[in-house]
Amino acid sequence: MVSLLNRVFMGGIAVLVLTACASSVPSNFIYETSLRGEQGFIGRSEKLSAAETLLDGGRVSDPAPELRAALPGATVKLRNWGVRYFEKNWNRYQVVLNADISETGQRKVKCRLVSPEKLTDAPTLRELRANDGAEVQRRLEALVKACAAQHKQANTTT
Repeated sequence: MVSLLNRVFMGGIAVLVLTACASSVPSNFIYETSLRGEQGFIGRSEKLSAAETLLDGGRVSDPAPELRAALPGATVKLRNWGVRYFEKNWNRYQVVLNADISETGQRKVKCRLVSPEKLTDAPTLRELRANDGAEVQRRLEALVKACAAQHKQANTTT
């Protein structure tokens, strides 16, 4: 019985590893869509495919290089970034940016930013994905600027 469970468990891990290796989606990219949102009922592989489509459109790019350029000399660790739904409304979405920024002799800043913050301002997934994700990229760029400003402000007030 234990042997059978081990084989099933190991087979499941192998499938997950193969899926992760075959994906072009960065490991720190968040794409949390509701199961019953605008895309209908979708599983893990469909979410992965939808995330790949969003990133392969050419508009949405990893914000780490832009954040590093905005803060020369700082160590930037981009924990995660992407798109997620609001907990209380699965049809409205936010763009997320989570980064840790530090410089020698200065305070470490944790940027935990979302756009928008209020549900009333939140777009639908279709609105975010329109035009190859142009709205996602626009919001990411605004979050990068806000994170850089947050770091500069935190380190000038010390």
